[in-house]
Amino acid sequence: MKIAKFVSPVMLMNIAIVGTSPDRRKFGNIAVRAFLKRGHRVFPVNLKNTSIEGIPFYKSLDAIQESLDWISIYLPPSLTEKILEEIARLRTLPKSIYINPGAE
Repeated sequence: MKIAKFVSPVMLMNIAIVGTSPDRRKFGNIAVRAFLKRGHRVFPVNLKNTSIEGIPFYKSLDAIQESLDWISIYLPPSLTEKILEEIARLRTLPKSIYINPGAE
């Protein structure tokens, strides 16, 4: 077991979840909890809410001062295009962007 962890280390990432919901049944909320459980740093992005799982929400991606490894989008398609434009304006682009089913 210790050898397996040494040979295949897990890379911890900075992950923005755009469209995070305070509703624990919604995928944006489930994703936050799943990434936190695996030790990643999570940055929930939502205009309307204040916190999730004790983590403050960010109103926009450019409000996050950390470099992001991954952005995962949980929004209606009409808002996804606006977020992609916001991503293009970031100082540092993420390594990966995941547009979840239903957000495309």
